[in-house]
Amino acid sequence: MKLQVAIATTVALATIFLVGCNQNSGDQLLNSPEYNMLLADNNTSAIWSVDILEVIDKSGVQQLDLGMAGLVVDGLVQKISDTALGGVDFSNNSYFAIKHDEQFNFDYSFTFYPVVDRSKVYATLKSTVGFITSGKHGSEGQYDTYLSASGTVAAWDDRHLVILFSDRENKQNELITLATTVLDNRYIDAEENESVRKYLGSEDDFNCFIDLEKSIKMSKEMGQLSVNENLITAYHGGHAIGRANFTNGEINFTMELNADKLVESQFNVFADQSVSKEMIEFVTTDESINVGVAYLKVDHLIDLMKNIEFENGNLLNSIIESGISIGDFEEMLSGEVGISVVNLKSATVPEEIDFFQEDSYYGLIESINIDPELIIGLGVSDGKGLADLLEGVPGLSNKEGVVEISGWYLIEQSGKIMLTENFELAKKVALGEQLFDGELDVTEEEVKGPLYGNFNTNYGSYSNDVLMLLNDRLTESGIGKLWMAEKITLSGDPNRMNLRIVMKEKAKNSLGTFVDSMFEAIFSY
Repeated sequence: MKLQVAIATTVALATIFLVGCNQNSGDQLLNSPEYNMLLADNNTSAIWSVDILEVIDKSGVQQLDLGMAGLVVDGLVQKISDTALGGVDFSNNSYFAIKHDEQFNFDYSFTFYPVVDRSKVYATLKSTVGFITSGKHGSEGQYDTYLSASGTVAAWDDRHLVILFSDRENKQNELITLATTVLDNRYIDAEENESVRKYLGSEDDFNCFIDLEKSIKMSKEMGQLSVNENLITAYHGGHAIGRANFTNGEINFTMELNADKLVESQFNVFADQSVSKEMIEFVTTDESINVGVAYLKVDHLIDLMKNIEFENGNLLNSIIESGISIGDFEEMLSGEVGISVVNLKSATVPEEIDFFQEDSYYGLIESINIDPELIIGLGVSDGKGLADLLEGVPGLSNKEGVVEISGWYLIEQSGKIMLTENFELAKKVALGEQLFDGELDVTEEEVKGPLYGNFNTNYGSYSNDVLMLLNDRLTESGIGKLWMAEKITLSGDPNRMNLRIVMKEKAKNSLGTFVDSMFEAIFSY
């Protein structure tokens, strides 16, 4: 009898065990808790990611001479880098999600971190988040909480800490409910999103995933943009991924656009052509501050010219008013356009700047009235030129091979038309003189697409007006520190753009060079 009872008990326990195992297997999550938190409710418009500890290390901020503030920085860094001390694991990439409501208004954002010691989390929050917003320790069900009246709250258990940010001040209870809901979402599988899943496998110092349709709808609802409904349609199903990486001697920012409908739509301004080195050279002078070249669809180039106002009026209107047919002008253009800023003039009286007073920045910006001097280059299509365009147009002044239209000087050279407000410069071009004596540092890779730009990092070559403007605002040492790069280029196409900054200092991490240079430039004033 005892044997039968023992056997029956064993069978019953085994059955319970097997049923339990089968039930757990059926309930097993398809996604990670982190994935589920980020994509719950299908209301995530953007995800930002940064490797906090890696960025702090590369920045060299702990090596700066910050005085007493340095002790605070050291304490913060120690708190977040030592998991045994802080109880939270800040290593690896941290993710920040931007959430919207049903009307596509901003709702809240949050970030999360693994917890290694639940009892130490509140102290860590108090010494980090608490610098910005003081809060108190509380609890909500199975979770510990951090409550503040500023719109920042947190909730955590033994596995994860969620910090939530909102503009809802004095709504702690609402926000705590949101934070605990984020934690609850760990165990509810979110919808599959292949693009986000692939993005989450990225390893960058900083990156972001932007749902184009949701983000443009948010911008529309928040009044930041006047949005064409067709543009929203073109953004449907599309996303963009931005990346920033800092290596020794180089910074790379890239933006990848994955939106086939947008590229194929009327909103894609770029032509399926690569910019030419000849156009870059055509608009580059010895004093150029920066140069940009793009190959645009001609109708978009015309629209661009319609909407840009210069000091002496709208360029396209001036051309039309001179008697040139808009149809003939449009037919003449290839779509390639180059712009170079060759001078900056300021009519302001320099004021003393206090880098520690916020109002000083606004005063600086408002006091500067900068008038840029530009060179504009326009590519000419086969079979048409300036002479054909001007034929039969009466009253246009043609002086030494230079045509004047409302303060603009037009010159044709090598199948391109230059427009400038500087007659002496225009005359040089008309005489066939070179405006740039050096050799262009442009690689084949940089001109593979319809967009190219560069910034002249040799500030000693700038015009006297620009140098005076800089010297009025900064010391020579400060200028040298701010101009820390030896090459800055932008290149790409509608699907991918890259901003590359090559530092003069090659042995040091580029982020550290940037932080150190900015620090010294500010404190050298």
